[in-house]
Order: sequence, then structure tokens, then C-alpha cells
Amino acid sequence: MDKEKAPYLCMIGGTGRSGTTVLRRIFGQHPKVATLSEFYFTVVPGGLYDFYRTLTTQWTPYLFDDRLETLRRILHQTGHSVPFARHYRYALQKTGLSSKGIKLESPFAGVDISHHCPNYHGLVDQLIDDLTDFTYPGTWTGKALGSVNKISGGNPTDSFMKERLGSFYRSIASCIVENSGATHFVEDNTWNILYLKEITELLPDARLVHIYRDPRDVVASFIHQTWTPSDAVESARFYRNLMDRWQHIKQQVPEDIFMEISLEELVQYKEEILKETCAFWSLEWNDKLMGLELNRAHRGRWKKDIPADQQEEVLEILTPYLEMLGYE
Repeated sequence: MDKEKAPYLCMIGGTGRSGTTVLRRIFGQHPKVATLSEFYFTVVPGGLYDFYRTLTTQWTPYLFDDRLETLRRILHQTGHSVPFARHYRYALQKTGLSSKGIKLESPFAGVDISHHCPNYHGLVDQLIDDLTDFTYPGTWTGKALGSVNKISGGNPTDSFMKERLGSFYRSIASCIVENSGATHFVEDNTWNILYLKEITELLPDARLVHIYRDPRDVVASFIHQTWTPSDAVESARFYRNLMDRWQHIKQQVPEDIFMEISLEELVQYKEEILKETCAFWSLEWNDKLMGLELNRAHRGRWKKDIPADQQEEVLEILTPYLEMLGYE
């Protein structure tokens, strides 16, 4: 890949329910920005970052074989669209089944990267082939008879693994950007913040914006999601654990590769915050970024959404981050 034509890699992350999607949609209006909904394959268990983190710290032949097959499956699933996926989701919402965590589709059904990057599956096959030194028929304990085992070549902690995984991501981003006539690729994944160390190592030119929100409003939103606790106190602990981990990761990466903004300030000082973000991402300002109206209605929702008998305990759990982030 020609480094001179390589796209700017602009990443968005947060705790979830903090404004990542809103920020991506804003920048999706910029004519020089290409963007997709959440990639998933980078941050899910067994995905790109997990594969890198695991295999560079605790490699065994069995573990490599298992994780490589998991990565292959996840990557290919992300590349396919699922017919009638939207109809499935609509039916689940209307029947109330979605609130019970019931799904009729792959978690990657709505991504369909191959639609935006036609050679996506070829890139996946090439990555798996590059990471495999040789294969042989054999059976690990717990694996089906007649399986084909794969063995990695060389030391998985060396620069080869880092170069191949990073190059794979860049190739996809470049393909999407070129097809859009853009220069910047903006990608939001809720928990990019938890993988910033891996992102820094695989994609040292990437820059991440962490968007945060009043922790009480995040918790008030968490209790209505299927992937977070429905109990407010447990959701507060869930949030605090995420933020504790983020504080730890921040100490391990250079300060100039990330910036932090608040959703409330984005709503109140929209143009100022967006211009700062453009400068951080080396992106020229464009007035189209002001086209999306931001909703102020959800600020302070915690007062009615968090049960009154739990508010005191929730506030006690969240106090360190209310103070750190500047919320009264």
C-alpha cells in the first residue's frame, strides 16, 4: 500500500451511550470523510485486537490454531450482509423480544464491509494465509476428528504479527476511503478506549477521540440496554469499571494520540468543539459539519430514570468520575 495515499485513521471511543454514534454521524457529513457503523471485528472477543493481545502474550500452538479460526470466522461474517436483517430487528422491537436479549441474526449482520470494500474477503483470506506457516491434519483435545491444524511461523511477538494485522486494517480503510473519494476514515467503536494500547501498536498513526457524558446519564441509559445491567447500582459499577480501566490505559500511551471531549460541551459549543476535533485529526473544516441538529433533551435524564431509592448509592459510586470530569 502506498503510504502517501494511506488515509488518516480517525477513531472514536467511549463507555457506550456517551455520544460516539452522534460524533460519527456528524463527521460522516464531511465530504472528505468515509465512515461505517461500528466495525465490531476489531473489539469483539476473538477479534483483531484480542487476537493480537492474546497471541503476543501467551502463544501456544493450540491457542494459535483456535484463535486464528475464530478470527477467520468473525472477519468473514462481518463481510456478509444478512437478507431481511432490518425486518428481523423491527419484529423483535415490536414484539418486545429484543429487550430480553433474543436475536435472530449474526451480531455482525448489519456491517457488510464487502459492500464498501469489494475485495474484503480476499483481504481476509490473505491475512489468514500470511499468519499461517503451515497446516497439517490433526486433532487437538476437544476438537473434531479430521480437523486441519494451523501453526504460526516465527515468534508471534515480533514485528511480523504487528505489521500484518495493521496492514490488514489499513487496506480495508484505504479501500473504503478510495471508493468514497475521501481522505479520512472515521470509525467509532464503543470500547476503542479499552484497546488504545493495541491500536497504538498496530496503527501508530491513528488518533482517537474519547467522548464522554455525565456518568449519571450514561447509567440512566445503560439500564435500558440489553448489553448492560438493568439494575442502576450494578450499571454504575459497570461504568466505573470501564472508566477505571480507561484511566489505566491512558498512562500507557502517548498523550498526543488521543483527546477527550464531553457530549454536553459538543451540544453547547458545537462549532468550537468540532473545529478542535478537525485540527486534532488533520481535517480541514467544512460547514457541513454543522448540519446535524443535536438533541439537548436527554441531559439530566438520570433524575427520572434512576429509581429514587437507588440514586444515593449510584451517586456514591460515581462521585470520583463526577468530580474528575467536572460534573456537579
